[in-house]
Amino acid sequence: MPMCGDSAMMWAWPPMPGRTWLDAASAFLGMWMAMMGAMMLPAVAPALWRYRRALSPMAIHRAGALVLLAGAAYFAMWWAAGIAVYLAGVAVTALRIGVPESAPAMPYATAAMVMAAGALQSSRWKARRLACCRLMSMPATGKATATNAAGKRREDMGKAIRDGCRLGLQCIQSCAGLTVALMAVGIMDPYAMVAATAAVALERLSPPAWGAASRIGRAIMVLGLFLMARAIVA
Repeated sequence: MPMCGDSAMMWAWPPMPGRTWLDAASAFLGMWMAMMGAMMLPAVAPALWRYRRALSPMAIHRAGALVLLAGAAYFAMWWAAGIAVYLAGVAVTALRIGVPESAPAMPYATAAMVMAAGALQSSRWKARRLACCRLMSMPATGKATATNAAGKRREDMGKAIRDGCRLGLQCIQSCAGLTVALMAVGIMDPYAMVAATAAVALERLSPPAWGAASRIGRAIMVLGLFLMARAIVA
């Protein structure tokens, strides 16, 4: 719902007339998870495939259930991240409504967010997180500690959940720069969503020597400079 003032940061959705905050949050989280499902599939699919291939012979008969469980845990972490993003959007919207004088500063804040996101995307910290995501597998084998079939089943299920959550946390950290940039330019803008999806796929699937993540970060910083210049001349 557009807000007064020329600011792409006003993407969060307050409740429409006759609706509650819970309705607004549910709608946002539904669209957030649909978006994350499309964006993160290139990242999680190879890891889930490696997990499936690493299953022990004793667990192979329930491979499908374990893979689904690991994938559900992965996306549960993104669902939790969506709650944090929505709360941040609500806070920005409340500031915009409660302090109308902040409207002229919003375009500058948007540009600053984009430039900061680009710097984070190009940083060594990002490179380390991305390396962890690219190399991380979810091995399903290991020392068996259970002494019966039921105990082994619970052990495998717990490991699938832990490994899925671990991979989800790594991906959330790796995508922090892109997420901030997407929040700034409009998190439900279809062109921004397509660009972010392409960026995630490129940095995860291209050869490491290409330095795709760093190039994407520099492009984001150029976009931030453009937004800052536009705010200055407006």
